[in-house]
Amino acid sequence: MRAARTSVAITVVIGSMALTGCADKRTKAAVTVTVTPSHTVTSPATSSATPTIPTTTLPAGRAGTPRGGAPDLGGVNQKDASAVAASVMRVFATQDTALDTTTLDAERRAEPLLGAPLAAAVKLPLTGNGGGGAAWTVLTAHHGWTTAVAKTVPMTDVPDQTGDSPTLAVRQVDVTSTGHGTGNWTSKPATAVWIVTCRRTAATAPWRVTQVYDQTP
Repeated sequence: MRAARTSVAITVVIGSMALTGCADKRTKAAVTVTVTPSHTVTSPATSSATPTIPTTTLPAGRAGTPRGGAPDLGGVNQKDASAVAASVMRVFATQDTALDTTTLDAERRAEPLLGAPLAAAVKLPLTGNGGGGAAWTVLTAHHGWTTAVAKTVPMTDVPDQTGDSPTLAVRQVDVTSTGHGTGNWTSKPATAVWIVTCRRTAATAPWRVTQVYDQTP
């Protein structure tokens, strides 16, 4: 598994693998967003030896409905872990440069279905350049947005998926995303594979996504 989401750093590759339109299908550019708490304090013992690099906290994106559409999270069957996992990953993959400052803003739209520690991670302020990466730059240049389809599939490395406990479920979600932009620009569709962990506080409580891992081949 290539990347784990934590409260410190989030690696986002959904919608980033074919947004150039003409790129080789085997080439993918990961969009990495580094999340740094704005209140981080430098230790007095090291502050004199380590230069401080000024950073600027990036503003969050605007509220609104992305042009690529998004599932109605209020209508998701929250007693179904598969439905929750697929809905969250589709929201993550649906980005819109007219609303979003960075790709993390798309993740924040899924907050109602997120649990700790992921819910806390997406709320943290961004500093530095916010990651972005080449794919986000291309999408921004086209004033673009993405559309996405997400579905749960049998886990390729865990054939037996009957081991869900009343409060823990793990799902593989395949997400296919496509970039769209001005001048009828459209990227090649790209599929990412995610392992999604869902938890709930009790057998009758709603499921929440707590961790996601990129497992794209």
